[in-house]
Amino acid sequence: EGWEEGRQWDAKNIAMNSSRVAAARREYPCIDRLPFDSKNKWMVKSHIMQDAEGNQFTRCFVKGGVDKVWKFINKVATMDESKNLTYRPVSEYQDAFNQVTALMASQGLRLFGFGYWDLPADHDTSLLGME
Repeated sequence: EGWEEGRQWDAKNIAMNSSRVAAARREYPCIDRLPFDSKNKWMVKSHIMQDAEGNQFTRCFVKGGVDKVWKFINKVATMDESKNLTYRPVSEYQDAFNQVTALMASQGLRLFGFGYWDLPADHDTSLLGME
């Protein structure tokens, strides 16, 4: 299931993944958002999540222009053949990031970046519209 290299997406795969996204939205409600604007070139959404022990926490997701999102992150996740994630310092990818973004820009292409961070349990909820 899901994405595999060289695999074409068909209506069944799109519908299945769309239903997963809808289920995740119900399970992890959005509590606040900073909408995308053309000046910042990014947006943030905050969701209530639950860890393996059942403890709730707030996770903020950012997406937008890769050059802008890159400034938010300090680790990059990579996946090996066994689908295990490894987190490495962003500094290890800076040269590759610069090369790829320059190449894509020279071809008139755009890259989007995605990331997240977890807020500490004692964060100020008034900033997230929770009070």
